[in-house]
Amino acid sequence: MRAARRRQSAEPQTITSLIGELYTQYPFPRVTALHRVEPVHFHLNRMNYQLGRRREDALRPDSRIWVAGCGTEQSILTALRFPEATILATDLSPRSLEVSKRLAGQLGIKNVEFQHQNLLESTFRDDFDIIFCTGVLPVLEDPLKGMRLLRQALRSGGAGLIMAYNEQHRHFFRQFQRAVETLAGGPRNLKRKHELAMQLLRAVRASDKCGGMAQTLRMLGNVEDDIPTFADTLLQPYEIAYDIDSLYALVTDAGLRLSWPTPHVWDLARYVDDPALLAAWRKLDAREQQRVVNLLAAERAPFFGFYVEHADRPAPKPYSKAELRGMRLMHRTRHTVYEIQDERVVATHESRPYQRSRDRLVEPPLLRRLTPTRNETWVLPADVEPVLEACDGTRTAGKIAAAFADRYSSEEVMTLLSQLLSPRIGLLAPVFQ
Repeated sequence: MRAARRRQSAEPQTITSLIGELYTQYPFPRVTALHRVEPVHFHLNRMNYQLGRRREDALRPDSRIWVAGCGTEQSILTALRFPEATILATDLSPRSLEVSKRLAGQLGIKNVEFQHQNLLESTFRDDFDIIFCTGVLPVLEDPLKGMRLLRQALRSGGAGLIMAYNEQHRHFFRQFQRAVETLAGGPRNLKRKHELAMQLLRAVRASDKCGGMAQTLRMLGNVEDDIPTFADTLLQPYEIAYDIDSLYALVTDAGLRLSWPTPHVWDLARYVDDPALLAAWRKLDAREQQRVVNLLAAERAPFFGFYVEHADRPAPKPYSKAELRGMRLMHRTRHTVYEIQDERVVATHESRPYQRSRDRLVEPPLLRRLTPTRNETWVLPADVEPVLEACDGTRTAGKIAAAFADRYSSEEVMTLLSQLLSPRIGLLAPVFQ
């Protein structure tokens, strides 16, 4: 097994202070929009479904949630998605916490407590049902200690959603960061690093001799106009990235079990169409399949966003056909989008989760802009809309199939409902409460 790739230009005892300085100077991300989904428990139900939970062990609306490393927006998004939960939001950057508090006040959010805290100094034990930790693991000087502290804080029936860097996405960024630090004479002069990074960004983009580095930097678009993203991507004094094996090793060593909320992205058929190759791939175990996909997809490999649960909690069994037919289903009905400028809410927009375009249902552009890093969208025939709207949270999949028996076979309706439940589309969720 290959260990996680690590770049460390600072002494270990200074890493935390350097990271704190970076995100205090450049609170991340720059918040431009926030959104809330109805029905109110839609996100929680989707999470339970992705985790394979049943009604008896489902995560509850009144869960206690820790947003570890909340940045400027994660705590607000969490509060909008879990309005009945009690939420603790912590971060190393006082400035990021200030932005979050200001936005929470403007949106009338009252279920979040904010604390200035280093995750590696946390002392929680069995305190939280749900933990969100996105973007923190890559900059922890001791990621294994961090993961063990997350496990210690997580209750035995709880679940966490974690984000780590996939090394396939980070090679050129790490090289750029090292070049900037070398030119600046070290990691401490943040102002000088900023000036040099801007200069180097322009020079390399304009060059026809810098190969993949130039191509990668061009793909960032006008990142220099989004200073927090510029700093987060190109000024990091330290970061760590993983391959499949080192990621699983980290999670396992912390006493946790990993699962993917979007397992379909690990299907090799998304990348190649050779039948013999796909047949050989299907004979591998799940981790080997993911290793092959990650290696072959290179910079197009999936992002490492994953669930963790206590390792001694048995992995869930797949839902049976009878369970799926007995599930009450709800569909997303409305998104409320809050437009943010200069850390202030300046406008509110309402949107349905889909719109008609001739004889098709498509995702509205407003919602696509909320997830710019997602590289796939969906298109559905317009005649599925009555089936979708029949999923009102009161009827089971079996009853919905029966209601459309004059138009479709039961198998056709169940196949459609499975597609609408899938992570690729995600318009439906089972009702667990």
